[in-house]
Amino acid sequence: MPVQSRHPPGLSHSILMLRRRNTAGPSGHPSNDPILDDQEQEELIETLRQSNERTNLLYVRLVQLIVSMAILLQLTFLVNTRRHFTPLSTIFPSSSPRPLIPLPSFWTFLSIVYHLRDIVLLNPNPVFHMHPLVYSRHMWAIVLVSPCISIALRKDLVQSAWWCLPALLSILPAAVRFWIVNSQKEIDTLDGLKYRVKGA
Repeated sequence: MPVQSRHPPGLSHSILMLRRRNTAGPSGHPSNDPILDDQEQEELIETLRQSNERTNLLYVRLVQLIVSMAILLQLTFLVNTRRHFTPLSTIFPSSSPRPLIPLPSFWTFLSIVYHLRDIVLLNPNPVFHMHPLVYSRHMWAIVLVSPCISIALRKDLVQSAWWCLPALLSILPAAVRFWIVNSQKEIDTLDGLKYRVKGA
């Protein structure tokens, strides 16, 4: 069963084409792939690099928009001094609602801080330096505490789902950062193959 590539078709094809040219050698078998001169290789890599940057920026802006909407929803919940239920409870009423977990404002504030961190880390051009702790993978534990409390106290399903949302939503920025790093590595790989082809 063929394995689907995680990279854009144009990028994968270009890497495969240059790899074939790089490994064929002077007496290699004839190939249907076009032979690119130095300038054509430069133009190909630059085109792919620009296309990759546009795609990455689109993903970043989309995820930042989703996370921002989540922050607005949490701020609405945070400033509601008469809250007794989560915003999800108004959309999906529970047949047996339970009181909120202890310190709901505190856990909501931590979730907002974590989401702001995700938005900043996705910024391709950060405007200020951040403490190394902000980049720590262990920061994810911040959004795991409240759902664990809700489940341990056997709160209703809708409330537990509300407290689980920040943890689930944090997967999106992590996935985008993983995609960006790997796509940039593929561009660098393609650039390295270009120089080996030149020396053939």
